Amino acid sequence: MNKTSLLQRFQKYFVGLFFLTFRMKKIPLANRRLHWGLTIYGKSLLFFILIFLFLLFVKTIHPFLSKNAPIKADILIVEGYLPDYAMKDVLKEYRHGHYKMIIVSGNPVDFGFYYSRFGSTADAGRVTLIKLGLDSTKVVAAPAPYEQRDRTHAGAIAAKHYIDSLKIPYRTINLYSFGCHARRSWMLFQHTFGKQYQVGVIRTNKNSYRPERWWKYSDGVREVVDESVAYIYARFFFSYK
Repeated sequence: MNKTSLLQRFQKYFVGLFFLTFRMKKIPLANRRLHWGLTIYGKSLLFFILIFLFLLFVKTIHPFLSKNAPIKADILIVEGYLPDYAMKDVLKEYRHGHYKMIIVSGNPVDFGFYYSRFGSTADAGRVTLIKLGLDSTKVVAAPAPYEQRDRTHAGAIAAKHYIDSLKIPYRTINLYSFGCHARRSWMLFQHTFGKQYQVGVIRTNKNSYRPERWWKYSDGVREVVDESVAYIYARFFFSYK
């Protein structure tokens, strides 16, 4: 190989490399961007804001869920799953509130159906109130049919159907509910009964934990978490029948 042919090959190589570099500049493979990030002061401020929001949630969520807003009413609707100690409070409310009647709403029992004489929590709640001293002619049960989901709403529908069947002039109702379930029940009953009825809510608390310190009890944490999720579902995703 002579010097002339070798020189020609080097020229072709460098010319090709030049054109390749020129083309690569027209097809950028990377670029430089301005990136904003939090400083140590910004991260500290964000941390304290999150802590504040968490503490605010802890202090306000239980009073929010366990709503208590009674009105002057003619009818008292009681959710039949209430325990006996809560039913004693129901009896006191009935006597002090001068109600015309009590309706116990409820769903079919989850267990004990075959050996218990109560087919639903509505029937069990009615008998409990009678055993506590309530006149049997003043309280009726309005059991709902079996529903795999949305049982509170089914109970509200059954109670409304019963009241409508009586064709009575009463249009004011207090719903007696339990703990953090109160706000969700109140919302569902209000929507079910519609604008022609005025619905209030009376809440009694569980005796298994202190409401003002609910986060210190397993039952309190479980109830707040479960009812928070259930309320969000009922408020934003529930499809009313």
